[in-house]
Amino acid sequence: MQRTHRYSFGCGKPVWWEGQNYNSADCQFWPPADEFSSMKSAIRFALLALVLVIVAMVSALTAMRFAIHGQEVAVPPVVGLAPAEAERKVAAHGLQISIEPQYYSPQIPEGKIMSQLPLRGTKVRRGWQVRVAQSLGPTRVTIPDVTGESEHAAELNIRRR
Repeated sequence: MQRTHRYSFGCGKPVWWEGQNYNSADCQFWPPADEFSSMKSAIRFALLALVLVIVAMVSALTAMRFAIHGQEVAVPPVVGLAPAEAERKVAAHGLQISIEPQYYSPQIPEGKIMSQLPLRGTKVRRGWQVRVAQSLGPTRVTIPDVTGESEHAAELNIRRR
């Protein structure tokens, strides 16, 4: 028996069978068993590596989420409070307070907090600084005494102030 090719498809004739006597008991499958088992182990190895990479990525993302977002708190509302009261409220959430320059406000009484940054409800990390501005109350203007002056002179005196 003479064969020109080593492999066959199924248990039929070899791929390049040239008409010689062929014994079907000699039939070999393609690929040979040793090549097929090595291919199976390579696929298993690739799948195992892929699963390990996915597990590592999920673990890393979970750890980063807890490290970054684990210590976040919501900023409490402090607008309208006295500075001492606002400081206590902010400190209770693990935050710091910074009182910025004072401004006039017709709506907020003198000595109360008129604005804050970050705004209430914003999520920040513990230890973050909350900047607040204190109200000086409504703007005060002194009106000069213009009784007895001419209209033009009274208007000039009022505009100067």
